[in-house]
Amino acid sequence: MPHPFPHLQLPSRKEMRTMDDNTISSGITSLELMQRAGEAIFQQLNEGFEDILSEDNITILCGPGNNGGDGLTLALELMKQGFNPNIIITTSKKYSSDFLIQYRKLKEKHASIYSYPEDCEILSLGSIEDDTFSSLVEDSSVLIDSLLGTGQEKSPKNSILSILKLINPYLPYVLSLSIDIPTGADSDTGELLSEYAFKANITITIELIKRGMMQDPARTYCGEISVVNIGLLPTDTEYSLGTIFQGYSLNKPYSSHKGDNGSVLVVAGSHEYRGASVLTSHATLKIGAGVVRRLELKNAKCDCLPEIITQSLNGEENNYSAEHFDEVDFSKFNVISIGPGIGTEKSVKSFLLKVLKQDHKKVIDADALNIISSLSDSELKKIDLSNSIITPHPKEAARLLDISVEEVQQNRFAAAKALYSKYKAVIVLKGAGTIIYSKDYKFVNPSGNPYMATAGTGDILTGAISGMLAQGFPLEAAAYYATVIHGQAGNLAVTQSSRTITASEIIPFLSPATTNVIQSLFMGNEEYDFMSEYINFYLSV
Repeated sequence: MPHPFPHLQLPSRKEMRTMDDNTISSGITSLELMQRAGEAIFQQLNEGFEDILSEDNITILCGPGNNGGDGLTLALELMKQGFNPNIIITTSKKYSSDFLIQYRKLKEKHASIYSYPEDCEILSLGSIEDDTFSSLVEDSSVLIDSLLGTGQEKSPKNSILSILKLINPYLPYVLSLSIDIPTGADSDTGELLSEYAFKANITITIELIKRGMMQDPARTYCGEISVVNIGLLPTDTEYSLGTIFQGYSLNKPYSSHKGDNGSVLVVAGSHEYRGASVLTSHATLKIGAGVVRRLELKNAKCDCLPEIITQSLNGEENNYSAEHFDEVDFSKFNVISIGPGIGTEKSVKSFLLKVLKQDHKKVIDADALNIISSLSDSELKKIDLSNSIITPHPKEAARLLDISVEEVQQNRFAAAKALYSKYKAVIVLKGAGTIIYSKDYKFVNPSGNPYMATAGTGDILTGAISGMLAQGFPLEAAAYYATVIHGQAGNLAVTQSSRTITASEIIPFLSPATTNVIQSLFMGNEEYDFMSEYINFYLSV
C-alpha cells in the first residue's frame, strides 16, 4: 500500500537508488534529473542568501560522481545569473558521464575551475596550490560541498580526504552548505565515516530526507535541512517521519466520557525516586487517559494531583515486593505503565515478573527494562512482551542487547531491529531522532530538542504513551503519536522558558502539542511544513 504522505518517507541509500532507477526507466534521463537538481538548489541558495552572495565569493567542491555533477550544474546556474563561482574538482581516474557533460559546458564558459590536489590528465585541468586554495576558501562567503552523495559507504580517501583536511579549519568561519548530504556522513546510519567530515550549516537534500540524516552525529553535521523536489518516482521505504493510522483519531467524539478513554495503572517510584510516579501519572492523565491510578509505597509518599487516584500499599519497604502484587486489582485497568524509578532490587524483580505475566497492554521503561536485561533465557521465555511497548534509552538498550552504548549509537536502526527481534515488543529507542520500530511500522520522530535532556523527561514519555494506549490506539499508533506529541510539547516548553526546562514543565504543553500534531498530519497539504518546523526546531533555540 502506497505511503499516504510520500514526502515524509526516509529512504536508505538503496531505496534512493531505486527511486533514481525507476525515474530514469520511465524516460527521464539522469542528466535531466541533474539539471533539475542544480536549478532547484540555485533557487534555494538565491532566495535564502541573496544578501551575502557576490560575483566571486562562492566556492564549490566537486567529487567525480553525480553529486559532483550536481555541484557543476549549480555552478552553471550561478554563471547564468552573473556569478563567477570558484570550482574545485577532486583529481580522479574516472568521472561519471553526466559529470563530464556538465564539466565541458563550464569549460566552454571559461569558468574558474581547478583540480586538487594534483593536475588532472583526464580533464586536462591544472591543480590549485594549497596556499591559494586556503586563501580562496577563507575569502568565500559560501562554501559548497558536492564531493560525495548518498552513495558513500566508506571513509573518504585520496583526493577527497585531502580536500576535507585542508578546508576543515575554515568551516567554523564560512557559511557551509552540503548538497544532498554532508561528505563523510553515512546516509543509512547517521554515523560519521571520517573525523574530517564536512560540517554544514545547511544541507539542501534532494527529493527526500535520508534516514541517516535524522540520527546524530550526521544530524548535527547537516545543520538546517531543506528539501528540493526534482520529480523522482516514489517507492516504498522502510522508515518514514509519520503516517495516519486509519480509523484512529486524535480528536475525541463529542459524547466521550472517562470510561471511553481508558484506565491506567502506574507502577513507578520508590523511596529514592518518589517523583517518578507523579510525573508518569500526570502525563498519562494530561494526554487524555480517562482514569489514572498510581501505586505508592508508604516510604515513598509524594504530593500528586487530586485528579489522580493513589493506592497506598502496605508494609514499610522502600521498594516494591512480591507481597504487594496481591493488593492490586488488575482487572480495573486497560493499561499498565511500569518501570520509572522502581529500582532493581531482588524484591522488585519478583514483583515485576508477576506484573509482566498480566494480559494487559503495557508500557515498560527504565528500571523494569534493566531488570529484564538481567533475566536468564529461561526466565525471559516465561514472559510475553508482544502486547507491550518498551522505551529504552541508549544505555538501557545496550544492556538489553548485551552490547556497548557505542555500538547502539553507531547504528541505532540496527539496534532497534535487534531489540524487536529479541523481545517482540514495539520498540521506542529514545534519543535524538527517537526510533519507533515494530514488524509493520518504522518511524523516526522529527520533534524534540536537546533542552529536553533532563531527568524525568523519559517518565513523561512513558506516561504519554500509556495515555494513548488507554484511549484505544494500537501499540504502534500510541508509540508514534505520543513520541511526536512529547517532542513537540518539549519544543513549546522551550519557547516559553528560554531554553532551560524541567521535565514537569513539558506536561502542560501535551495538549497544545496534540493540536499541532493533528494539524501536521491531518490538515490538507500542510504536513511537510509542520514536519520541517519540527526537524529544524533545535537550531532555532
